[in-house]
Amino acid sequence: MPNTFDIETLIVRAMENSLSKEEHASLQAWLEEDTANSRYYDEIKKTWDLAATADTDFVPDTARNWERFQRQIRPVKRISPYRNAFRIAAAFLVLAGAGTAYFLLNPREITVQTAAMEKKEVVLPDGSKVFMNQNSRLHYASNLAGAERAVYLEGEAFFDVAHEQARPFVVYANHTQTQVLGTTFDIKAYDSQPVEVAVLTGKVAVSLKTEEKSASRLVLTSGRKAIFKTDKQLEEIAISDPNLMAWKENVLRFNNIQIKDVISTLESYYNVKIVIEDSTVAHLDYRGDFFDNPKLENVLDVVASTAETTWTKEQGVYHLKKKNS
Repeated sequence: MPNTFDIETLIVRAMENSLSKEEHASLQAWLEEDTANSRYYDEIKKTWDLAATADTDFVPDTARNWERFQRQIRPVKRISPYRNAFRIAAAFLVLAGAGTAYFLLNPREITVQTAAMEKKEVVLPDGSKVFMNQNSRLHYASNLAGAERAVYLEGEAFFDVAHEQARPFVVYANHTQTQVLGTTFDIKAYDSQPVEVAVLTGKVAVSLKTEEKSASRLVLTSGRKAIFKTDKQLEEIAISDPNLMAWKENVLRFNNIQIKDVISTLESYYNVKIVIEDSTVAHLDYRGDFFDNPKLENVLDVVASTAETTWTKEQGVYHLKKKNS
């Protein structure tokens, strides 16, 4: 791909209809590489057309300004003089502000995704860290500029937000928005489940994503969680699940938990389906911890042995049942 200087040269030649076949192909490839490139080209074209009506008596001044502009943005590199020197200078002098400002004010959009059983850590431009769970998607502007630091989440992620008093950090997830100044919290926003926002440290304000001033709003502090149910009502409860951050810490903890709840946690953690074949097994209590990203089969071996059960795997589904049943 051509560098920035070559692109500007090609664009000017395109305005003059003096491109060779090779140059035209190179410019066309650059335009098709990114929609931002074509928008940049369109802005230059507009300025070029406006400059066509300017008074050419000012050629000497614009030429000096053009040289000054070139020195400011890159090392001086000589190019052949053009027949329409004033229009070239006028177009790029305007775009020295307009073109550069365009990319500053309209930054590239970044999207990060995780697949099944994949996790990622993302460091945002402001220094905030995002730990993404599997099957999740994070979207944000590359420079995170603006009155608020806005990111958009689908799935689940843990946020460790860098403090900025003047600019709140806002996470948009489904029909909700969570605003913070600096804290750590977890958001679960999978399409098939209610949105959950759990605060580990600090304070966040959680609300429905709406323009209505009367919309429900909760201020959550450390140890509290908000749940947005299907009727879009907010509910605040204490965080009681010891495995809330199991997906990030790779540790599973069970303290006198019924087997049915253990299985529910395992299904979520490993993204699998586990069927309890005997209802009496479901209500047995289990206690035990698993560290260092334990393998599912090893966990099932321990749980099954403790509950005097066995497990099998059939067509991708795990089955837990009593021995000799």
